[in-house]
Amino acid sequence: MTADSPALTVRRELQRKAIHGATTVLPVAYAAGIRRPVMVGLTGALLATAIAVELARRWSPAVRERFDRLTGPLLRTHEAGGGVAGATWLFAAFFLVCLLTPPAVAVAAMWAVSAGDGAAGTIGRLAGRHHWASGKSLEGSVALLAMTAAGAWGLANWSPMTALGLGLAGALSEAPAGPLDDNLRTAAGVALTGILIISLTH
Repeated sequence: MTADSPALTVRRELQRKAIHGATTVLPVAYAAGIRRPVMVGLTGALLATAIAVELARRWSPAVRERFDRLTGPLLRTHEAGGGVAGATWLFAAFFLVCLLTPPAVAVAAMWAVSAGDGAAGTIGRLAGRHHWASGKSLEGSVALLAMTAAGAWGLANWSPMTALGLGLAGALSEAPAGPLDDNLRTAAGVALTGILIISLTH
């Protein structure tokens, strides 16, 4: 099999991150005033649907074939090879932060995953020149930091300095190769930092 051209790789990454970015509607809706029980129920339903698809693609060759045909070009190698899809991890992260953290923390964490990670992947592919050991780029990390901070400040009403701290936490959590999926790591890094800040200031 011949390797994909750089242009094709970038196009696929942009398509993947466009889908990623579409989930920004969830933190925006939460910030706009949707109540916490509704968000927990909505993100829980999305996670349950994603888990059902994961199980179906493992148990049914027909479902797996159709899934791969529809989404194959957008999947990472480990996802196409039977691993859990990134969308499933994303919805898991959203559900957990909505369930376990205050709204301001959950909004910032969800925004970090949807918009921040989306910006990191896009900028990393288009302009990444300096790379961490994980293969991710410094430029992508800076984009994640900036986008996360912007959302934490503009959507979740954190102070500018605190928002920068949350952005830094998200960038540092996303950059390593592991453990766990980067959607979970990014959300956890922002959420835990937000909870720590609240506990120290209240």
